[in-house]
Amino acid sequence: ENIRKIYKDRGIKIINPSSIIVDDIHKILKEKDMLAEGSDFENIFYASDLSENFLNMIDSIFENEKDAKVKFLNFDLKKR
Repeated sequence: ENIRKIYKDRGIKIINPSSIIVDDIHKILKEKDMLAEGSDFENIFYASDLSENFLNMIDSIFENEKDAKVKFLNFDLKKR
């Protein structure tokens, strides 16, 4: 979706084959009543510098997630 936004005015059609496959697998799992109810998976990102670019990337990744929670931890490497 992010790539599509970048190239939207250039007349390029972006096809994401992985989403097509995921949609098919989702349909099959749902038909067989094997679809998981949810996930406890936690997204973890590491950065050596909390730059504006990194924050923008996090915003773009989670822009469609209503309940997304992002936690930043500061490690003082100089004391170690």
